This record gives sequence, C-alpha cells and structure tokens, in this order.
Amino acid sequence: MPVDADVLEKVRLIVADVLGAEPAEVTTDAWFDADLGGESLDLLDLGFRCERAFGVKIRFQDLTAHDLTVGTDGTLMTESLDRLQQRFPLLEVSHWKDRKFDRPLQLLTVADIAAVVGSELLAGAAVQP
Repeated sequence: MPVDADVLEKVRLIVADVLGAEPAEVTTDAWFDADLGGESLDLLDLGFRCERAFGVKIRFQDLTAHDLTVGTDGTLMTESLDRLQQRFPLLEVSHWKDRKFDRPLQLLTVADIAAVVGSELLAGAAVQP
C-alpha cells in the first residue's frame, strides 16, 4: 500500500522547512543526509514537527534501534529488513538491501520518512498529552 499523497506532500514540506531547503529540492527520492544535508538533530526536529502536524507519535528512533544487524559487507541483514518492514508496513525496504551505510540515517529518503509517518498513522499511535 503506497503512502497517501497528502501525507507525502506534507512531509516533504516539513522536511524542507526543517532543513531550510527550497521545496523544489526536496524530492521524494532525495536522501535525507547525502542530498539534503540532514543530520541526527534535524531528524529529531522533524519527528517533533511531524507529531504536531499529524497527531501521532513518530518513532524515527525505531529505525536506529540496537536490534538492527549489519553484515560484514556493511548492509542490513535480511532479518533486520524484515523487522523494519513489519514495524513500518508502508516502508519499502527493498532499496536498502544492498546499500552500504555507516549509520541508519544514511538510509532515509523523503519517501521513506513519509512511509514512517504513514505507518504510524495506520497504527494509530496517538500522541500522549
């Protein structure tokens, strides 16, 4: 199931605002760190802004959980990809299969961020007052 177009557009604009980027630069396939210059603190800010905008708890930290395992080649192990797919059903992890990285933040595209938000909306992870 694809991410709702309205969710994707809203996330795209929030990412642009967080990073001080022109909205036209923030395409769905842009890598949060490599293409847009996003860092860990930016992802934290993004999480808070998405929580306010969508009214659900956004758990980007689940993408960096300690139970994700990396193979000797620097890519995520199949078990980790399966866990992420189960945790975030709208997240398409297949493009991560052979991507080498040093830290999970390097895996995120704008579309991936929207998929995390969309998955949380599906799960109905309400923000606690």
